[in-house]
Amino acid sequence: GNVTSATVSGLTANTFATFRGFEYRGNNVPNYNINSATNNPKAFKTLNREVGEDAVVGETIAIVTLVPNPVTDDGFGLQLITDKAGVLRLELVNTLGEVLMLNDYQVDAGNYVFNIAMPTDRGNLAAGLYYIRLSLNGETLIKNFLYLP
Repeated sequence: GNVTSATVSGLTANTFATFRGFEYRGNNVPNYNINSATNNPKAFKTLNREVGEDAVVGETIAIVTLVPNPVTDDGFGLQLITDKAGVLRLELVNTLGEVLMLNDYQVDAGNYVFNIAMPTDRGNLAAGLYYIRLSLNGETLIKNFLYLP
């Protein structure tokens, strides 16, 4: 069969884990192709806190929630956690890669909730797919959302 995702439990906080994707070609021949998966093997360090399965997790920062999704003109809430202090850059980006909003925040390690207003001052934003791009200490995470004005 085909497996496109896997769940791993029992990892402890602030430890390293490595995942290796592979391809098995049948006919009773154990031909493992470890080069077929991108970023193989993928190694990462767990964060010091628990996050849900919808989270976007990096090495030192995680986007925990973006609610509501779909987003309306009222905006949305963005929860994130970080294990390091620094300047957090938060960008709202459209599918063409154009930055519609950019804010920098000085953050310490911790849990943060940002209430983000949609930039309606830029005229009528089209309904569709948009992205939040977070950057902190050289690490960048992207979370998509649907905007329905």
